[in-house]
Amino acid sequence: VMGSIFTRNLTLALAAASLAVVAGVPVRTEPGGAVAADAASSDEIAYRYCSWDQWTSDIWCGIAIRAADSTLRFFDYLGEPSWSPDGTKIAATDGGPVAPWSTGAPAEIFVLTPGDGSIVNVTNHPAQDYSRLTNGVGFTGSPGWSPDGTRVAFDCIIESDNYDVCSIGADGTGLVRLTSDPAADYHPDFSPDGTRIAFITQRYSLSGEVAVMDANGTNVTRI
Repeated sequence: VMGSIFTRNLTLALAAASLAVVAGVPVRTEPGGAVAADAASSDEIAYRYCSWDQWTSDIWCGIAIRAADSTLRFFDYLGEPSWSPDGTKIAATDGGPVAPWSTGAPAEIFVLTPGDGSIVNVTNHPAQDYSRLTNGVGFTGSPGWSPDGTRVAFDCIIESDNYDVCSIGADGTGLVRLTSDPAADYHPDFSPDGTRIAFITQRYSLSGEVAVMDANGTNVTRI
């Protein structure tokens, strides 16, 4: 599980079930089997689970929410869960199919409200219905909330095959491309006060380094 660049008080754990691995991806072998990804509090943990279709070799993923009493709720075809600061919503990516050999990526960002089970496609890109990216353009993942819960930052490809950082309102409005450098920028994370965003960039080396920018995409600084 990739940790945040800015320090957060997240409780990460392993679900108590057996795991198998296909092409480096945890696979659900029985209800609850997966790697935990994020926790809103000590009461609930949201994590991704995946299942492998042996006939098509596709890997389908979803989100499971495990309560303190071990009750499980499943939300299929979602991935990379990230709790909102108030613990009422989860930002997530499209969960599949992702073939082990595929270079494609999920094409949408969703907001799930576990309380009522509603799911909103906030990016609503034309390349949806669990498809690959269209012409190398789309919304690829790593969603992270602003501290006030109004916006989600995430990896995006606005120009073909150029990874950038974007943000969008939790209601699906106000999409903003925050970076536009030819080098790859990805894995954004808001600062605790919401004024800055840390991210990984290949502007300075292909191995990737940490940089920080203002929340509106200006004043990029190498760390």
